[in-house]
Amino acid sequence: MSKEIPKAKDSLIYSEDKISAYSKLLDRDVSVTILLPPNFASSPTKIPLLLLNDGQDMDKLGVKTTVERLIEEEQIENLIVQE
Repeated sequence: MSKEIPKAKDSLIYSEDKISAYSKLLDRDVSVTILLPPNFASSPTKIPLLLLNDGQDMDKLGVKTTVERLIEEEQIENLIVQE
């Protein structure tokens, strides 16, 4: 039985952006998902970056929800997540 991960407060909800770029090496378009913390654009401080290697299972693993919960519980600080 899987345990449901609690959702974060609205003030902690990350935005999810998807971008696509052509890879000459792979000879195809590659999609990348980026999770940005609230108020990212107006933040005066540097924000750490977490790179997930081949993060295509980001949704299945609940990465966004887990990051939001850990921040709400003050176990980690705001960060940018890129797969």
